[in-house]
Amino acid sequence: LLDQICDLLEQQLGQLSDDANAAAAEVASGGGDERAQAAAGTAAAAAHSRSIEALLYCCRSVARTLDQRRSALPGRVFALLDQVPTSLDDRLQYTSLLLIGRYAPFLNRNPELLSSSFTVVLEALSYASLAAPPDGDDLVALANYRTAVTNREAATHAFKHVCQQCAPHIATNVGPLLELCDTVSALPLVTTSAAISTGASYAGGVLAVDDALEFYAGVAAVIRRMPTCANSGDADADGVMIEAAQRVCAPFIAQLQDEQRLANEPETVIDIVKVLTAFFENAHYVHDDAALAALAD
Repeated sequence: LLDQICDLLEQQLGQLSDDANAAAAEVASGGGDERAQAAAGTAAAAAHSRSIEALLYCCRSVARTLDQRRSALPGRVFALLDQVPTSLDDRLQYTSLLLIGRYAPFLNRNPELLSSSFTVVLEALSYASLAAPPDGDDLVALANYRTAVTNREAATHAFKHVCQQCAPHIATNVGPLLELCDTVSALPLVTTSAAISTGASYAGGVLAVDDALEFYAGVAAVIRRMPTCANSGDADADGVMIEAAQRVCAPFIAQLQDEQRLANEPETVIDIVKVLTAFFENAHYVHDDAALAALAD
């Protein structure tokens, strides 16, 4: 079934490419500028995006019926996913992110595909670029903002599953991950409803608590799989792992030591405790075949 879905997806992507090239050529032959060519390409993508999105969703649904430890078919899914123009359609990005999360066990066994897929997830997180909700009655701006929030939720969901399944590979270089944590920890924690409301106002962006729980669960799974003295022979390995955990948790510990916050912001304190709990619970995550099978189900 997945092979048949991929056939249809490949056909749609091929038609999309042909239509976009034809539209651009038509504009160019008429002396159109680059902006007109870009608009023509966007229109061609829109004509096929719903079909492509539906097929991606089918690929994601079929994943539950596959043995990702043995099947080679997911490799074809990822080869086609690289051709999907997610930047032209928010719903394509949303579905693509969820698909990456669902096929995380396959990525663990095919690490050559991990780098490009994980980069897609990290770029989609865009924590710092998600600004405050728009003011006023601009319904279009509000709809776009809510779409951005929804896609970030999909990104954190995919992030958690990829981190949990592929932790041994990601843990070999945690520097970029820790830098992302530095950015994320500086954002105010708010409820998901507040993140999409029009009444909140934050200068540099916000972090929904639900997103934070998934994000830090993923981070913990990676840190848990960093090299140790026992498995690497490096006498300093344990210290490096502990320093990484401290770097992630320190901003939240500092907030809990703020007496004014403890007295005046009890809901924020509760949210911080939830985030730390999610981190420490997943820091004890056991990465073995039984756990992989359970998560794949």
